[in-house]
Amino acid sequence: PCSTRNLSDHETAAEKCEEDEEGFDGCSEYLYSVQEKLGILNSGAVYAVFDYEAHNSDELNFKEGDRLIVLRKGDEWEREWWWARLSDREGYIPRNLLGLYPRVHANKSSE
Repeated sequence: PCSTRNLSDHETAAEKCEEDEEGFDGCSEYLYSVQEKLGILNSGAVYAVFDYEAHNSDELNFKEGDRLIVLRKGDEWEREWWWARLSDREGYIPRNLLGLYPRVHANKSSE
């Protein structure tokens, strides 16, 4: 019932749930509850689920799988960018590229 996030539209998985799909309510409730806890659970630790190259000096570059610590979530003016630490650097990160756990890739079996 829920599509994955598309890099180009900047939506999170919760925002991609289709209202007319079977199971929408359960899917939506679960994904929004996870989204609310992101950056709070695990002492603020989140994982990059995609690579990101900074466009401004106050943003962080990161690679898929990097563990970041959220220091401040967005506010009423800017929901999409959070302030975080990666190693000894701090900067803004786009929230829609983060997950509670590292991204899992399916194993490709060789034939």
